[in-house]
Amino acid sequence: AINIQDEGTTIDASGTSIIVDGSSAPSPSNLFLVAASSVTFIGFTVRNAPSNGITVSPAFSGACAGSITSVLLRRMTLSGNGENGLLICATSGGQAFVSDSEFLGNATGITASGAIAGNVHGAGSRFVGNGLAVHVQGPVTGSFDARNNWWGCPTGANTPGCDTTHAAVDTSNHLTVDTFRVTNVHDSGEGSLRRAINDANSRPGHDVIRFDVSGTIA
Repeated sequence: AINIQDEGTTIDASGTSIIVDGSSAPSPSNLFLVAASSVTFIGFTVRNAPSNGITVSPAFSGACAGSITSVLLRRMTLSGNGENGLLICATSGGQAFVSDSEFLGNATGITASGAIAGNVHGAGSRFVGNGLAVHVQGPVTGSFDARNNWWGCPTGANTPGCDTTHAAVDTSNHLTVDTFRVTNVHDSGEGSLRRAINDANSRPGHDVIRFDVSGTIA
């Protein structure tokens, strides 16, 4: 695991094709274990962890304890992780924001455990092919805010053909068209324009291709 203990750490891989792959990691294993109350992840892929792609908990052991100040995931892809793409676990704290990200084929896309679950917000993301898209554990004040996301089909979460969520998750105002992101100027591979077009062509119906990158695509 990559252990992060410094407060306010930012890992920003915008415009790259960086992939952190746990296919050869021993089980159980997290790829990122964050023992800090504030962290930011931007612009790369975390996949195939035997356990969790990213675990955020102030207790370094991964126990659900302590307080979270600020957690931000933006333009991330978490795919094929054996337990959770993202696990956020704390007994109190501030806010966690997940935006413009992808959760693909994980056992669970996001699990929010403890009182922090009511302070998690996610929008503009794709949840496709997860065993469970969003799971909430423990007593929660309010709902996990998961409005304005794509759940795998136009009719929204918890409908036939779409990903499912725990009951304490607000999935209203769901997106009705799928969005594919271009995050680098490479000719092929994850985040490329070619991949976005191929992915869009492989799915029926209308799609949106959005550019989160600057530069020349040759």
